Amino acid sequence: MTAKEAYEIIKKEHSGMMVIECLEFPDFYAFGLIEKGKEDESFGGGYYTVNKIGGELNAFSPTQDLEAFFAAKPWLVSLL
Repeated sequence: MTAKEAYEIIKKEHSGMMVIECLEFPDFYAFGLIEKGKEDESFGGGYYTVNKIGGELNAFSPTQDLEAFFAAKPWLVSLL
């Protein structure tokens, strides 16, 4: 699955939210979301994820694996 395909799944599943960040991990893509209309508020906490193989949705908190979090590849949301 590509980052673009995962992005489309997240947008469909969380239509009231805006994607502000995308990170690529070996097995999944992680997306930082914020409520539409609240773009000026800060973002923090967990990420919504899409598994690269089956497209399953899940969640990821950076504290689960800080090493993997810092090694994740960032994607420019504007390019998705």
